[in-house]
Amino acid sequence: MKAWLISINNFVHDLFTGLWCSALLTIYLLERKAPHTSAETMKDLMKFFFLLGIVSLLVVVITGVFRSVYYRDGENKTVAAVKKRALIVKHILLGTLFLAGTYLAYSYTFN
Repeated sequence: MKAWLISINNFVHDLFTGLWCSALLTIYLLERKAPHTSAETMKDLMKFFFLLGIVSLLVVVITGVFRSVYYRDGENKTVAAVKKRALIVKHILLGTLFLAGTYLAYSYTFN
């Protein structure tokens, strides 16, 4: 893969991880901090940010696959083994947070 494509992929991966976090935070704040807004307006805003969060998660997963393929091919064996263990732990933690956060956003938005 070309270096500029790898850089763009990594940037997009990190950007959409942040977008997912901001969509979740926005839904949380709308649920907790804006009781004076009409329920219909709130639900419309929350649906928009929920969909933004879902699209962001899809982009994170897709770009993460490309990232994984690239990094698997060109690393020192010792560094790769340590990095692999750390990445497994990180992705288990983040996967759990993505699932729990998306469920929370869903329950705020559609209940």
